[in-house]
Amino acid sequence: MERKTSKLFQRRRSILRTAICVALAPFAICIAGGAGGGPRAERLRQDAGGSPQVDCKSPQTQYEIGVCTSAQYEQADAELRSLYAGIRSKLLSRTSASDGARLENVEKLWLRYRDAECSMVHDSYAGGSDQSAATNDCLERLTKERIADLKDDYEF
Repeated sequence: MERKTSKLFQRRRSILRTAICVALAPFAICIAGGAGGGPRAERLRQDAGGSPQVDCKSPQTQYEIGVCTSAQYEQADAELRSLYAGIRSKLLSRTSASDGARLENVEKLWLRYRDAECSMVHDSYAGGSDQSAATNDCLERLTKERIADLKDDYEF
């Protein structure tokens, strides 16, 4: 009986450690031993900047998928902002200030459209574990489409 109790106790402790590690994964805090080791824990170790490192080539959890889709959207958004700044600068050097203002107005309208569209996607996943990933996917997809449109329209 002693041996079964000991194994049961160890199993429960291991489950508890894993549960704590999963609950604290956004903060990359895991208890040493048990849940603190292995490939998943290695992916969640903190980097020098204090952010959890996640292998976006093969995310394994909803948290990791959320981190990766957010990073992909942020990368596309940075590319869009850079492209937009280049186009605006090009327009201002070649045409009147009113063309730059029109471009700015169009971009504000497009951002409202993108945000409204992705808000609908967000709401359609209400309460689901895929909600943030679906929203980020929407934001990334529409941003990449906008990048392609701007490159075609302004020959960048």
